[in-house]
Amino acid sequence: MMTNIVDEIDYRLELFYSGRYDELFLGYENDFQSFRSVFLIISKDLLNQDERIKLAALALQSNLSTDYKIFVFNYLPDDEKICLLKKLIDDGKNVDISLEFLDIDCNHKKFIKEHVALFAKLGFDVMYLSKMFDYDKDVMKQLDNYLCSAEKLTEYTLNYLFINNSLMRFSDILYYIVLDIVKNENAVFSDIKWIDGGQYSSVLIIKDKVLKIGYNRSTERFPNNPYIIKPLLRKSLEMDGNKLFLEVTERVITFDENEEKYNTKFGEELYQLYKKIRDLGLVWTDVGTRNVGRLIKDNVIHWKGNLCPSDEALELEPYVGDGILLKAGDLVLLDADFIWDEKRIEEPLLEKYNSDDFIIPVWDSSDVDYQFYDNDPDYNYEAFEERYQKELSLKK
Repeated sequence: MMTNIVDEIDYRLELFYSGRYDELFLGYENDFQSFRSVFLIISKDLLNQDERIKLAALALQSNLSTDYKIFVFNYLPDDEKICLLKKLIDDGKNVDISLEFLDIDCNHKKFIKEHVALFAKLGFDVMYLSKMFDYDKDVMKQLDNYLCSAEKLTEYTLNYLFINNSLMRFSDILYYIVLDIVKNENAVFSDIKWIDGGQYSSVLIIKDKVLKIGYNRSTERFPNNPYIIKPLLRKSLEMDGNKLFLEVTERVITFDENEEKYNTKFGEELYQLYKKIRDLGLVWTDVGTRNVGRLIKDNVIHWKGNLCPSDEALELEPYVGDGILLKAGDLVLLDADFIWDEKRIEEPLLEKYNSDDFIIPVWDSSDVDYQFYDNDPDYNYEAFEERYQKELSLKK
């Protein structure tokens, strides 16, 4: 790139007016400050409104990185942003950016909502489009109609994941897993939702199936058992030193969806689940509402066609608890990150896991009566374990 700012501006204007758009932004890929300076001078002082909007559209349609495109869009005044959005639709060229990063007002949103399928076609992130309009029925219907094939639906669904992290190296295997689920569930776009799975995971809900994409696991292997949500797939992957953990299960009712966690009866039910797990010789150290759900269907594999993965294929140790089947409505363990075989558990793992939204069981030694409270922030698995051990001693 030329070092003299005047020469540089003259050169870029010549490219712009001569229609040599493919060369217009060459040399700026790793020099944002130079791009910003030249763009501001040209846009503000040397172009009229129509030309400024055209230049902005060319920048958004170019191979410039997301940061450049965000700067260009957000620089324009609000009235010109509407003109830019209209021009992008008229041009019909891919933009490949998420609206999440753009400064847009209610008028921009109204225009986008009226043409939401066209914006999806331009490469704007469809998952954010649906979220931005609070999953409005008309918006979802437009996106359902646009993403009408399983292949296109899968591609656009995964774009959200790849925009927000560095999982592109796993894109092929993720694509085919999601495609299989979409086809099995006969899903449309409105059946799909990305949710926050915490610091180390992303969670994709596809109708009645849940795909967990994890970046870190505390317990890679533990005995398969009837009290965990039945996995259809459970697989560890590694590529170029990067690890990934995938799990596919049935969707359940979680306790973000209702207030049952504040129910005293539920507190006892949560303990009984812990007790049943302990009776199998397992220790569950991360007890809490965020790690359990209520089954919508019986805890078996629900899949069109024959699917019966072995414990080894699921990267689990041999099954314990034969003959036990959780039914629809039962409480089930969703996150098995902190399940251990009691014969091999190490003392440092038996630490307290504090939380401010769990129910604490309080043991009353006078009559072995347990009361549950939801307002004690010091709840941890050790309270359940203490009760469990005391109950065992009473049986002797």
